[in-house]
Amino acid sequence: MEKQLKHRAVRRLAIFALLSAIIGAGNDTLQAQEIRPGTINQHRTHMIETDKILISENPQSVYTLELKDGKPFNGYEVTQEKLLGEFPFVNYYENGELKIKYAVDFIAKDQYEPPIEYTLKTTYVNNAVVTGNVYRNSAIGFLLTDHYIDGEKNGLTIDMFAMHYFNRISFKIKNNKLIIKTFDSKDEVNLSIKEGWAVADYFRNGEHVQQSPPILHRVAEGTPNSSSVFYYNADNKLCQYNMLPNQDRSPVSDHELLSQFYAQFSFEYGGKAEDLLEEIDQYFSTATKETEKPIETIFEHLVIPYTQETLLSYVSFDNAGRPDMAVLFKNTEQEKYQQFEVNEEITDSASINQLLKTLKEDIGK
Repeated sequence: MEKQLKHRAVRRLAIFALLSAIIGAGNDTLQAQEIRPGTINQHRTHMIETDKILISENPQSVYTLELKDGKPFNGYEVTQEKLLGEFPFVNYYENGELKIKYAVDFIAKDQYEPPIEYTLKTTYVNNAVVTGNVYRNSAIGFLLTDHYIDGEKNGLTIDMFAMHYFNRISFKIKNNKLIIKTFDSKDEVNLSIKEGWAVADYFRNGEHVQQSPPILHRVAEGTPNSSSVFYYNADNKLCQYNMLPNQDRSPVSDHELLSQFYAQFSFEYGGKAEDLLEEIDQYFSTATKETEKPIETIFEHLVIPYTQETLLSYVSFDNAGRPDMAVLFKNTEQEKYQQFEVNEEITDSASINQLLKTLKEDIGK
């Protein structure tokens, strides 16, 4: 089944070339077929006709666009703006106001012959999106589609293109959950907030498989096999974070994309499902080939309260709860820290204990 889906996806990529041949640059085939000048209320008007498109909700043999003073006024405009650089949008105007934008669903069909059918619809009021899709291109070559209902964003779709590869991953807010699905699988991941934790539930063929266990546990200093991290908060105050990695976690799926999202949960969280969607949006919207980080790091900054920039030191404890290794990550230019090497593992017990004592003395100052 998976091979069939991949074959269909690759075949649809080949269709882009076919459609490109049909629509050319978007000007010759889909643009003006007939122009008739006239005057209305002293304004110069033109009528443009085309029979190369088909609006599924309003099928006609010919669609017209009235231009007033050279600008769209009433009817259907085949635009210069194109989805994926190949598929012109069709804008519908009433009295000079954009009411609807139509798009081609390039996933739904296996072939394209004129008239090109437009099945996707986005409605506008006062030039603002009400319900439908808004399309964006990312710096790493993905197509990002924002989904709106009644003026509120409730989802995001990412179309991923590579040589002989296509996949689509969708994120949708429903019943206070963020539902993650892909084009090539019936599995899904549901993200939700439960009792102050962001958790992930994995479903296979509609059946619940597993809820993600915590990534780490908050523990007391010196808990066997734990770590204490010292970092600066937003107020530049030194803080201590004691944690124990959860060793009982195991993979729930071999699906590359879905497992990368599922594996980042669960963790303590005070936000909402919509905030998790915003984190995902931010990742795909800003990533470039130079700055792109692995997908499995999207929520990393929410799991722990520190970053590489705010981290000062780290102390680990052995299975008996004794400090067994430490690292000082930056030189604070304070004399009491000068005795420790920076970015070097400290394994001498006396030095570790001295560093731990110095760090704890600085907490809260």
